Amino acid sequence: MVLAVSEDWWAGGAGNGLGTLYAFQKASALAQSKYGVDLLVQLDEKAISAALYHTAGKGTRLAPLPASENNNKPAVRLPATIDVGGDKVPITVLGKFCSVPSR
Repeated sequence: MVLAVSEDWWAGGAGNGLGTLYAFQKASALAQSKYGVDLLVQLDEKAISAALYHTAGKGTRLAPLPASENNNKPAVRLPATIDVGGDKVPITVLGKFCSVPSR
């Protein structure tokens, strides 16, 4: 299951820490409404793993790299690949990565 949410916090945004927690809260609500899945219960029971990609910011400290992707910071590709289901896919710049493995 892949869930995508965007920040709708008031002017200035929530920041990295609070923004990440807020994004998880929004993703949990989306999982419940769209798929009938309670992410917190599933994580607590170690029935699932979860990864959160938080792509906050405009990427100004990475300039001029984001300009190569129309100022889309998370789309900036790194010179490496990762195996995803047997396919080699490029690694991209992400603001934050948090993984909660099951078992």
